[in-house]
Formats: sequence, C-alpha cells, structure tokens
Amino acid sequence: MIRRGRGRVVVVTEEVVIKISHGGSIGYNSNAIPLRGRAGIGSAGAQIPPPSQLEFSAPNLPELNHSQVYDMKSVLQKPLSLIQGPPRTGKTVTSATIAYHLAKMNPDQVLVCALSNIAVDQLTEKIHATGLKVVCLTAKSHEALDSPVLFLTLHEQIHNNDTNVELQKLIQLKTEQEELSSSDKKKYKALKCACEREILQNADVILCTCVGARDPRLSKFKF
Repeated sequence: MIRRGRGRVVVVTEEVVIKISHGGSIGYNSNAIPLRGRAGIGSAGAQIPPPSQLEFSAPNLPELNHSQVYDMKSVLQKPLSLIQGPPRTGKTVTSATIAYHLAKMNPDQVLVCALSNIAVDQLTEKIHATGLKVVCLTAKSHEALDSPVLFLTLHEQIHNNDTNVELQKLIQLKTEQEELSSSDKKKYKALKCACEREILQNADVILCTCVGARDPRLSKFKF
C-alpha cells in the first residue's frame, strides 16, 4: 500500500482485491486495475493506445510498458486505486515508480507499506535506486537480522549518523558496557528520539510493514 498527502491510497495485490473506503469498510472491488505485464492491455482487457512518450518511468528502474503507463496515469488521478496482477507482472516496479512520482508531485512524504519484511526490502531497494531519500522502519525484533537494505533502515542510519557526536559516544558506551547509568539512559533516549525524528522528517519515502505503520514514531506524521 502506498499513501501520500491528501489521502491518496494505492493498494497493490496479487489475487484478492479489497476496497478500503474512508468509512473503514472492506469489500471486493470489481473496478480494480488488472496489471497484465504486457503492452497494449489495460482494464477489462481493453486495447490501450501507445502513449506519446514513457514519461512515467522512474530513474534507474525498468521502463514501464504501455499497460503499466496506463495504470500510472489512472493512479495519479484518483484518491484510491487498486492494482491486481499475478506474480512476475511488474507490480513491484510499478509500485516503486508510483511512489517516485507521488514524492515528486508535491512536498508531502509518501508512506509505503507491504505485508512482509521481504516485500518491504524489495520496495526499499527499488525506490532507493530512483535517487529518493528513503527510510525503512523495521520492528525492533528484526533490527538484528541481515538485509540487503540494512543501511537504509532507521536504526542503522542512526548508528551511522556522525553529526551528533554526543549520541555516538553514548551508542559506543552502550555497546561496550551493555548498560548505561540512569542519567546516560535518559540522555541517550532523548538524543535518539530527536535523531529518529530528524531522519524521518528528511525522508521522501518511509517504508514499513502494514503492522509497522502503527509504530508510535510515525504517530505525528501526516501522509
């Protein structure tokens, strides 16, 4: 799921298409956009005239085909969009391209959610390739796990942030001693929270799982 300012929501799925209305109801949507994975075919199998130029592709991502360009145009014009397609039809690339263009359309941040950590990692990698500032928000239980996009996770960006010398000293002290004094704990928590907030505020796109979207660190952000 991709969300940005003004309530725009895009849901991408393989088999089950659900509609989430503003009232919170859930039901099947017969107007979902089927992502065919081949040029010239769009909603309900209709033939799509070739676009004048593929201006909807994103930097360093595969060029969209005619069907995907049609879907992009539809998504950028509606507050709620559903894209359905079987495996290997380009849903991840299309999702990353949608996130790129939404981030470029206005200064609002974009929130991208996926059901699994693997899916979040794949989207993070592709969106980062476009040149956007990306932050991947992971659950604390997954922070110790290896990932190809580990350097883009919030906790890793904090550890690699050398602008706050005092915070880095406390991180090193915490690693060496495993336990901080009560005063250092308080200072560490305050500095870490401030650093997290700064990194998240400077991001173009924030990614997490659907469950992770309830993280308290995102509670004051508007997407």
